Amino acid sequence: MKQRTSGVALLVVVLFTAAILVTILITTTTIALNTRQTSSSDTASYQALLAAESGANAFTPLVTSAATRFTGTVPTSCATSSTAALKAACALNAWLSASTITPYSAANGTVNFTAKNITLDSSGNISSVDVEAGSVVGGDQARVIGTYKLSKLALAPPNVYGALTSWPSVTLSGGAVISGTTASGSSETYTNFLNVTSSNTINLTTSITPTTATVSVASDATSQSNSSLLKAGMYVRLPVKSNTSATTATGTFKVTSNNNGEVNLTAVSLPALPSGTSSWQLPSGTSGLNYIYNAVTSYTSASNTLTLTSAEGFYKDDTIALNIGGVTYTATVATATNNSTDPKTSTVTVTGWVPTNPGVLVTEGQAVTKSTNGIATSGVYNQNGGANVVGGVVQGSGTVPSPLSDALFQQTFGVNSATLSSYTTKVPEASFTGAVSGLTWVSSTDGNVNLNNEKINGNGILVIDGDLNINQNGQAGDVCDFKGLIYVRGNLDLKGNLQVCGAVVVEGSVLSSGTVIGTDNSSTDIAGNGRKVAYDINALISAFNGIGGYTFAPLNYTWRQR
Repeated sequence: MKQRTSGVALLVVVLFTAAILVTILITTTTIALNTRQTSSSDTASYQALLAAESGANAFTPLVTSAATRFTGTVPTSCATSSTAALKAACALNAWLSASTITPYSAANGTVNFTAKNITLDSSGNISSVDVEAGSVVGGDQARVIGTYKLSKLALAPPNVYGALTSWPSVTLSGGAVISGTTASGSSETYTNFLNVTSSNTINLTTSITPTTATVSVASDATSQSNSSLLKAGMYVRLPVKSNTSATTATGTFKVTSNNNGEVNLTAVSLPALPSGTSSWQLPSGTSGLNYIYNAVTSYTSASNTLTLTSAEGFYKDDTIALNIGGVTYTATVATATNNSTDPKTSTVTVTGWVPTNPGVLVTEGQAVTKSTNGIATSGVYNQNGGANVVGGVVQGSGTVPSPLSDALFQQTFGVNSATLSSYTTKVPEASFTGAVSGLTWVSSTDGNVNLNNEKINGNGILVIDGDLNINQNGQAGDVCDFKGLIYVRGNLDLKGNLQVCGAVVVEGSVLSSGTVIGTDNSSTDIAGNGRKVAYDINALISAFNGIGGYTFAPLNYTWRQR
């Protein structure tokens, strides 16, 4: 009995021991598997973090070297976003994708960039944005977020002395035509520059307390595009109506602010009231706004000095004209100073008023038109065959600033070449198709850009680093092949029948790595038949609308992990 009991006890001990051993084995195996899984997960998490950090480090170089810079243009796919900031974020994310910046292939994994938390300045431009660099490796996600300060170049329309401004001499041959403008034949306003809406009818006065009215920029594409060009200090015209009849007229207003399309206006000049009418009104609904190119801010009759808010540059011997009460007053510019602020201002002293000095008739907001030379050169002008210049020629030493020290570039754009080039990505000559949109800067390895097969077309600003040789066919008749400004840093040889509406500037510089190291007075040669360059202030204003892309600068101490 004792032996049987002892045997049973031994069996129990053996089974119990086996159970314990199995439990230990299972536990050990489970721990080992969990340790391996944890180690694998930790590795994946670490790799995801490394990829995200790599993407964050690469973001600034990626956006700076992109073939096409981000300009802030809102695509139609983003138009339904509820706020301006959300539209801007949508536009930036769409550009990141279209530019193949996202997704980005890092050494440890793929990174996706997402723009978030955008802030806008009073002009509606992006001032800062959070950029998230996110990566997923093995199911584990890592996100690194940094804040970037954005800046966008805001330039007033260019200061150009003529339709063709050339430091070197100019030779015009064949039947080529260069067209400037006359003061009396120039328009006072950019008609229907944009549309504005008002929810209420507003009674207007220009008395001791002038009326301040708030209107909103309309939602149509042209209005939204031009909205950022409407700056405090500019003068505009809007239709007004009588408060007691159907009589309509035009009032002049000063822009006091433009906060993301909410525009505050002050009435500065209203027509005489019709009989039986007590006030003019700014009607409710949508109205077309006309932008006054050059408007008087003040006039000192004794010294014949006009202070202007101006879209155009004023120069000695220009003719100006003011239409006041059906009478046109003209004078010749004796001295002029143009400031490249935005909006631009000019201080102009004139002489020889005809028929007489208008004196107190010149009031705030009065439109001033001006002549623009066909050709301005610091060299000599030569004309052969049936060539023709409309608007006159001004020539001789000192007429156009020297290209040395970027003087001509600075006068034209208001900034030096290094500053302007930082807002765009230069296009090698071999990659340039001829299409221009916004600011397009073409570089050359040998100092020569030959555009014979590449047809220059589009709208914007075309800067050429080096000499430009063109021999191409444009459209028949007086049709603009290109609208805007062509700025040649070297010399220009233009043949064929390309038609430029806007202006052309030729430096005659010798460049080394984009820096002026000398000058070349080889003649600017233009030959062929028909119109070559026609001065067009509307084309120049549109060309300078939001030119160049944003620059992205990472803010220190803003990186964080999520």
